[in-house]
Amino acid sequence: MGTAAFKNFSQLLVIAFFANLILGQRVEWDATNIPNPTAGDFKRCNMKTTSSICDPDGILNEQQRYRINHELFQLEARTRQTQAADYCQKKGITAAAAIVRHIRGGTEQAAKEMANAILRNWSLDQQCKKSVVIVLATDDKRFWVARDDRVPVYANEFTEIFSNEKQLFATGKYDQGLLNVLQNTRQKALSKQQTSEGGPAVQPNQPVPQPVPPPSQKKGFRIPIWMWLLPLLLLPLLCCCCCICYCCCCRGKSRGNAEYVAGQGPTGDRSQGTAGAANAGGNRRSGLPNFLSNVGAAGLGTLATQFLSNRFRRGNQGPAAGNDRAAYHAGHQGGDARYAPASGEEGKNLYPSIVVQDQGGGGSWK
Repeated sequence: MGTAAFKNFSQLLVIAFFANLILGQRVEWDATNIPNPTAGDFKRCNMKTTSSICDPDGILNEQQRYRINHELFQLEARTRQTQAADYCQKKGITAAAAIVRHIRGGTEQAAKEMANAILRNWSLDQQCKKSVVIVLATDDKRFWVARDDRVPVYANEFTEIFSNEKQLFATGKYDQGLLNVLQNTRQKALSKQQTSEGGPAVQPNQPVPQPVPPPSQKKGFRIPIWMWLLPLLLLPLLCCCCCICYCCCCRGKSRGNAEYVAGQGPTGDRSQGTAGAANAGGNRRSGLPNFLSNVGAAGLGTLATQFLSNRFRRGNQGPAAGNDRAAYHAGHQGGDARYAPASGEEGKNLYPSIVVQDQGGGGSWK
């Protein structure tokens, strides 16, 4: 009996020794040794293909890992803004997660530094800066979300999201806690899209619809170009007609008057008659130019009258109307007008895309 008891005791010592050895040699994960499943090192993350989740310690089962990986991809798809004007505003939030037992240091500060270092190293969205990295350390009971500068969910909001799901992590329901964090992140981002009534002003780089001038500010009557050209074409024809009429109808009468003056003057003086004929001839020579001058002056006077009338009608609208027309062509919406909300196909604005730099949010459940 003594020999058997000693043998059992020896076996227990061996088991305890190897257990302590395994626990003492547990991996301390940080940003330098965590595998990158997005760059081909997915097998060490217990995944069969390129993915967005790394679980090197096998904390989750296969079904849970693939469920969370699917939701990480869906976060990008469900936060897209197809009504936006450019690629980065259209693009959704890219997400990745690293789930380990223990991180180097084991503190909340260590979890924060690891998450932000992974965000830089994995380069999930270098162009648009709309990506997040989740770090979960189950043995250290730490959780942190690092964010890029243009993610529309900020540090205090991630801390609040984690606080609402802290109980799930404390009870070991890591998969459900991660799923809820992803869902709440999506809802928080989309909640910042407001309807066009009372929505916030959009960023200056977004397109602004041009205003439509009200009926009271429509332009005055303007003479078409063909009405200016028509008198120039008709004036030579009118002059020709007048010349013909003068030559046919008035020349005979003028000649008769000249003969009367030359031959039948009251004094019968041939010299006076000759002078009268000369005067009559002079009158004949000066009558046509005078007539054409009168016709030309009348035509120019008519054109000048029409031009001044048109300018007067447009001038009656006053400087305010002129300024309104200039403002309309310049796209001006008034001195105190804000940028109009950028409404998309569904009448929604865009969530914020301004640069906000922070270290993300999270906490612990100790």
